[in-house]
Amino acid sequence: MDISLTKVEEAIIQFYENPNGKTDIHHWLTSIQHSTHAWTFAFNLLDPCKSNEVQFFGGNTVYIKVSRYWHELPKEEYEGLKRKLLEMIAKFADNKPIVGRLLKAMAAFVLNTIDNDWPTALEDLVSTFNPDAVTALLPSTALDLLFSLLMIIPDELENCHETMGIPRSKRNLIKSKLHQSSKGVLTLMRQVIEANQVSNLVKEVVIKALDSWLRLPLPLSDTKDLLILLIPYSNYGLLCESVVECLRTALTEYDGKTPHTTMQFIVQLLQLTSVLDEALNAEDENTASLIYGLFTSIVENHSKLLLKVALEDQGEQRAAVLQLVSLLVQCSGTPGQYPTHETLSNIPFSVWYTIQDDLLSFEGNDRVLLMSLFSPVYLQLVDTFLHKSLLPPDEALTAEEKELFRCYRQDICDSYMYTYFILKSAMLEKMERHLEQCIERIQRDSRDWRPLESLLHAYASVAETVAESDTEHVPRFVQCMPLIPFGDNVHLITVALSTLGAYADWLNYHQEFLEFVIPLMIEALDNEHLVGSASQALRDLTLECPVTIAPFAPPILNACQNALVQFPQSDSAVKERIITIIARVLSVGLEQEVIMKHLNQTLTPIISQVDAIKTAAQITGRHSKEQRHQLVHLVKLLSCLARHLNSNTTAFTDPVNHSGDGSSVPPSCAAAGDAVVPGSSEPSQIQHSSVSSNSSTEQPLLMVLRLVLPILLEIIDIELQPDIIEVVCKLLKNSLSTLLSDVEPLIPLLLVMVPKLYCTSLHPAALDVIKLLSVLFGSPCSAHVSQMQGMVEVSLQCSLERLKPDLWRHTDVIKSLLTFATNLVRKQSHMLHPSHVPALYALAIQALNLPEDYTVQAATAYINRFIQISRESKIVHFEAIVVNHMEILLRTVMNCACHPHRQNFPLLCDLLRTLCKFYAGPQMLASFRKIEADDSFLGQRLSRQDKHKFTTGVMGASTVRDTMAAVTDLALASRGVASTEFGSTFPAIPGVPYMDPSALTPPHVGPSPP
Repeated sequence: MDISLTKVEEAIIQFYENPNGKTDIHHWLTSIQHSTHAWTFAFNLLDPCKSNEVQFFGGNTVYIKVSRYWHELPKEEYEGLKRKLLEMIAKFADNKPIVGRLLKAMAAFVLNTIDNDWPTALEDLVSTFNPDAVTALLPSTALDLLFSLLMIIPDELENCHETMGIPRSKRNLIKSKLHQSSKGVLTLMRQVIEANQVSNLVKEVVIKALDSWLRLPLPLSDTKDLLILLIPYSNYGLLCESVVECLRTALTEYDGKTPHTTMQFIVQLLQLTSVLDEALNAEDENTASLIYGLFTSIVENHSKLLLKVALEDQGEQRAAVLQLVSLLVQCSGTPGQYPTHETLSNIPFSVWYTIQDDLLSFEGNDRVLLMSLFSPVYLQLVDTFLHKSLLPPDEALTAEEKELFRCYRQDICDSYMYTYFILKSAMLEKMERHLEQCIERIQRDSRDWRPLESLLHAYASVAETVAESDTEHVPRFVQCMPLIPFGDNVHLITVALSTLGAYADWLNYHQEFLEFVIPLMIEALDNEHLVGSASQALRDLTLECPVTIAPFAPPILNACQNALVQFPQSDSAVKERIITIIARVLSVGLEQEVIMKHLNQTLTPIISQVDAIKTAAQITGRHSKEQRHQLVHLVKLLSCLARHLNSNTTAFTDPVNHSGDGSSVPPSCAAAGDAVVPGSSEPSQIQHSSVSSNSSTEQPLLMVLRLVLPILLEIIDIELQPDIIEVVCKLLKNSLSTLLSDVEPLIPLLLVMVPKLYCTSLHPAALDVIKLLSVLFGSPCSAHVSQMQGMVEVSLQCSLERLKPDLWRHTDVIKSLLTFATNLVRKQSHMLHPSHVPALYALAIQALNLPEDYTVQAATAYINRFIQISRESKIVHFEAIVVNHMEILLRTVMNCACHPHRQNFPLLCDLLRTLCKFYAGPQMLASFRKIEADDSFLGQRLSRQDKHKFTTGVMGASTVRDTMAAVTDLALASRGVASTEFGSTFPAIPGVPYMDPSALTPPHVGPSPP
């Protein structure tokens, strides 16, 4: 490359005049920086006569060459380069940007030579920049340059593996050399810190250099005295941040091998309390936040040590621990409104979890003693949080501040939980005393409600952690609810409802207290502003108290139905919750007539609206946007009903009913006669009719579905949109999960509806419904097994025909299909048509090439299970399929290993392990040999030797680790980094940059098997 200095200068000037749109110039300048010619012109660009931009480019080029291309420099030129660097550093001492690059270059030079070529580098540099020896520089400038360089050296060492390519072994050697020189460096730092004639500006650089060296790390025993010397400097505004950061580094980077020294140092750091008090008195929040942050860091990093000291020491050190924690309580209680008046009180939130977590790790008498020491602290914390979480007036905060305060209150909620784990009943006793005071205050003045709201917030925070057996404090809290004069205070009632809903699980075990809770919820359902929070609380209650809610069924049902009538424009989520409440209450053993009465009242408007949408769509031939949104909302309501309406008395204890999928639904083996699905000309009434001679009444949900499903079938005949398909499938899935085998009378209709949904849309949700039906009625002893086989056959045939041309557009469907197929292969292989088995196996192999992890996982699970069953099963053609597809599977795995996302490696390894376990032998070896001989397969990436090594590694592997090593070696070889320093540092292949899907399409791997 012919590069002239003039051309480089012109390019630099042109680029800096307008960097935008100068991509070509940028690339050219970057390329010459990395070229070998840069050694010849870099220092010429540092001529004082040239512009700052050219000089900076020159300094940066020197740094790049020294740090990244050291191997290009002959050893005999080391000394000359060192002299040039020192000369240029002195010359540009007053130009911070340029000297900064030169100092980094000098640091890289030191790291490259300190192990062999320049072992006295640090000592020599200290001598070179000694103010007494340097006449060309001011003493302060010389010290500034020296300590800036000392600051940069450890930083460069930290990044040297990435930027300089220094191997880890050499890096450890360099670190050892720096450790050996650290004593002299620390001595020099102390001398400068103690020197009165040295300015604070220089001392700031010294402190930053010390902070950098502490990150090596250095033992606290070596640095403690120097660090203590820094504490008085924290009172200087210029130095405070650097001092505190240095002190923090000393404690966070330290490995804690000398706890006695650490504790002595922590006691010394409490001298900062006087600085903190001065900052608080002067309203210097910046200094206060630095010191509070340091104290927080101490407790976070040394909590266990502090607790041990508090346990074993009864003198100064225990007092220091308690003082430190009390200071953080003080921080949490900083006066003023967060975040408008103060931003300190959020600093120590993480500490309260750390202390309780470590404290509870102690046992026996040790824990009892620690509890007695720290309980007063946490009791004080309760009072602090109750005060700090008081709501400000609405107009006091902007929208952004309100969001900050919301997050702040959530952190307080979390801290309440940690506090409860320490205090238990003592916390509830304190909250109970506050409750009495708050109720008295609001009874005297209804405007004084904020303390009560804050307290209710605290009660809600500990609801999940309060023991179910508590019969003292929670009962008194619940009994106080009727005593609160809520009036028309919407916010206070909302918080009260949310809090009571949080205690739903406790109320399930204490039914006698429901009478204090439910009236408030029912009354709130009658208020447009409260119906949302009331429905949330009552839904939680009905979900957690499925049986104990029965005595309150009539008023709850009436209130819910009135709410649906009164507030038709309510949010859809509110209506879904109300429908859920109705369904749960109707499932607690009410008379059939009562159930049907309330179902008619609730569902008549919904079903009528669905029917009206159907009629309107039949006229136009499509759904309008408004009709579609309304239909989705209505079907969601029906889906909520289907999820929770279950007159089976065992439903609430049956885990299947709550699973949400059909994976655990037991298959039905009951024989059933032909069932007819009656139509209905009037969808607005649910008629009560018997099903069969085996039961006197049928499930109410079944009667609902008799009316709804025919209407929905007509709707999907008109037009299918993804959102409609999804909600209809959710309705069917919830219905099947609830009714189980009781859905049998609707099988003829479902066999028409479900395949139509799936084959029209290829929607994964429809496939989930097919899976549920096949599990319920697909067992060999079921009367419907042939119908289920037909449904599965149609669905698989449709899938294979439509997915094969374009796998990339249907990865979610492929994932669901292969998950379903895995279940069929495992438990219901009789449902698979023989013609579909090889096609599914081939599809799974193709799916390994897809970029989505979840699809590859499903494909791997299917192939693994198929291979295992092919040996275990009596179905002979499974084994033949594996053998016929062995070569293409191996080619695909190898191809994926050479074009992977890193997280797929364990999956590929798992596949190879399974294949070797069941099929290692002549056939597998023959497939490998054929692949090795095919130079057109990955020929540009892999040699025959690489492929042979992979074959040997896979077939000879005795552990998962061996197989993973073989896959890793193959991938490294394909990237050309095998047997390199880069490759040896990774136990598995690092991730590759994102590629367009078309770039990942595998090459042709041979003809498809028959």
